[in-house]
Amino acid sequence: MSEQQQTSVSDSHFTGNFLGIFSILIWGSVIAFSRSLAEDLGTFTSGACIFLLGGAIATSHFILKHKGLRKLFEHPPRHLLICGSLFILYEVAFYTAIGHAHNRQQVIEIGLINYLWISFTLVFSIPILKKKASPWLVPGILLSLVSIAMTAAQGGNYSLAELKSNVMQHGMPYLLAFAAAVAWALYSNLNRSLAGNSHASVVPFFLLGTGLVLAVFTLFVREHSVWNRSVVMQLLYTAVFPITLGYVFWDIAMRRGNLVLVTSLSYSIPIVSTIISGIFLGVALTATIWVACVLVIAGGAICRFSIKD
Repeated sequence: MSEQQQTSVSDSHFTGNFLGIFSILIWGSVIAFSRSLAEDLGTFTSGACIFLLGGAIATSHFILKHKGLRKLFEHPPRHLLICGSLFILYEVAFYTAIGHAHNRQQVIEIGLINYLWISFTLVFSIPILKKKASPWLVPGILLSLVSIAMTAAQGGNYSLAELKSNVMQHGMPYLLAFAAAVAWALYSNLNRSLAGNSHASVVPFFLLGTGLVLAVFTLFVREHSVWNRSVVMQLLYTAVFPITLGYVFWDIAMRRGNLVLVTSLSYSIPIVSTIISGIFLGVALTATIWVACVLVIAGGAICRFSIKD
């Protein structure tokens, strides 16, 4: 390989790694901005605006890149139906959980529960992708589940009675976040097993579908919206960066960057998200939150190393 070719490959790897890290950072901001927009526009109104705008941008990019919709129809119909439904279920459930959280403190907790998809994805890979697991999978799952109890038991009281009281009073967002984590874990595995031979990402159309579903919800739920310059700027940022560019940049990172480096760094998303959400939403990050955050990451890492091909 010539020196010029080596330089070109090195530059390509650097670009891929940079875009992968940038994706992690902007994904870490999505919870904070989504909650802020939900407070100003309403949960379903803001969600519909974000995903319709982001989906329209991403779909336009897909059509321009592939010169039409031919690549879309290369995917098996079963893949589009099943994975599309799971993707939409995840986004709708998680966004509804963020918007209907009792307060901003609960938004942080919901974010941590959502990141259980890291462990669940590995667990579901056993029956779906025929992976094998070592006994270390069990403590990995237990650590992840302990983090749920810690986030749901607000105030540091971990008695069963207190936990039951918190879930009964404000439990719906927790349940939605947990359902979202399961849906994304299933999507991640089935997306690989059902995609067939096509490598073109159909996420733009799934984003558009999510926006349409949330738009339908706005017809049945009356929400008060307050529009101003700050809201518009937050809406544009959320639609363009985490929703559109996040997926595009991640795809480039997976193809051009150091796969091991970028995927390893992705385990930091819960920490990045917690820090950004705490600062942006003005929430004090307690020791309980940090311990739960570490447990989510540790559980996911242990599950990762327990899974073998």
